[in-house]
Amino acid sequence: MDAGVQEKQGLEDADMRKLLLIICAAMGLLAPSLAGAGSFNAQGQFVGRTDDRLTSLLAQFPAGGPPLRAAMAALLESDPSLADDAVFAALNGTPEQKQAIGSGVADAARFFDACATCQAAGASLRHAMTFADEPTRTVFSEAIGSNTASNIAQTPPIFIPGTGGSKCVSPSAPNGC
Repeated sequence: MDAGVQEKQGLEDADMRKLLLIICAAMGLLAPSLAGAGSFNAQGQFVGRTDDRLTSLLAQFPAGGPPLRAAMAALLESDPSLADDAVFAALNGTPEQKQAIGSGVADAARFFDACATCQAAGASLRHAMTFADEPTRTVFSEAIGSNTASNIAQTPPIFIPGTGGSKCVSPSAPNGC
């Protein structure tokens, strides 16, 4: 190979390396953070950025209530690492959002408690609540102690044709409604 060809190939290799470095740097800057979730440090300060899914839920349900509670529980059941984010979001939420978040975290904790291999996730939700403000922590404590969600209506009576008369079968009144 002559010197001119080697020099040209050397420049092409150097240019390719530069291009590859530029592409990698751009991907690193433009790609979303893999960590995603923030967390509380030992001093109780939130470090990181609140996950976009949580901020989206608060924007979607500004009035809190059962819809936010259910969405919060579902999100934490699918990704319990967001527990600190949920508690931090509650710190800046409305009283209604605080109530829904506290209840939703409790619902998710009870979900994990029912699973023998998932109890560490339930423990992480409880640990996150140590950083919650008093209203959110109170709602969590009350909800975690109850056996059923307070906003779930009782099962309506079930009428079974052929059983005669106006008798019905209900879980709360098996001998008739």
